Amino acid sequence: VACDSPFLEPKLIEAILAHIKPDTYIVVPQVPKGHEPLCAAYSKTCVHALETLLRNNIYQVIKIFDEGPTIRIPESRLRKYDPDLRSFYNINTPQDLETAHEKPAACPG
Repeated sequence: VACDSPFLEPKLIEAILAHIKPDTYIVVPQVPKGHEPLCAAYSKTCVHALETLLRNNIYQVIKIFDEGPTIRIPESRLRKYDPDLRSFYNINTPQDLETAHEKPAACPG
């Protein structure tokens, strides 16, 4: 997970990990705005594909999602564990940090 996600819901993480099967490549949450690749589970078999991306100066991990069995967890299922999807709120600006401190319940996913 990303280090700037202060509201991770442990039950959501457990749900992501519960989807892992022996042949799973990636388990990734999918919300209306797209995938949440920094709150996902990756198999060690992804390492080569990730290294290739980096060597080619490609910094979008989603580029490897179709290279193996990828399980996408839909928003409806994610909301069972994190109703407001706050696990996906991250702090990128001083304003984000201020919002997280002042009104943590108002931080959207």
